[in-house]
Amino acid sequence: AYALPDFTDPAKAARAWADEVESKRQAQAQLEQARPAVEFANQVEALPGAISVAEAAKIIGAGQNRLFQFMRRHGWVTRRNEPYQRKIETGYLDVKIQRYDHPDYGLKETITTRVTGKGLRKLQELWAEQQSMELYQ
Repeated sequence: AYALPDFTDPAKAARAWADEVESKRQAQAQLEQARPAVEFANQVEALPGAISVAEAAKIIGAGQNRLFQFMRRHGWVTRRNEPYQRKIETGYLDVKIQRYDHPDYGLKETITTRVTGKGLRKLQELWAEQQSMELYQ
């Protein structure tokens, strides 16, 4: 519960007013600081369907091979770069399955890992954490 200051004491009333003004300034500064991240997150969430890991790497600012390596280290994909089921179930990754007729081996399948909007946002967070940790080592 918020208690009103003692308005009969001008010093206490002024201090309470100053504290309130400072609190609002800090809250506004935090909102301004978070704005780019929120805008990015909103754009990513709006992505239709899923994108390739190469496209995700471009958005994040990493090479495709480095991003796959990062995803393997964090348990997103297998050593063959195929997504783990739990990452599909959480909505971070999806797969694109293509079938083709191989002249020697018959019907074959290729599995392509795709990153959803939700997954891209999470990867961006993890990647940014790693980058900031590397700066302080």
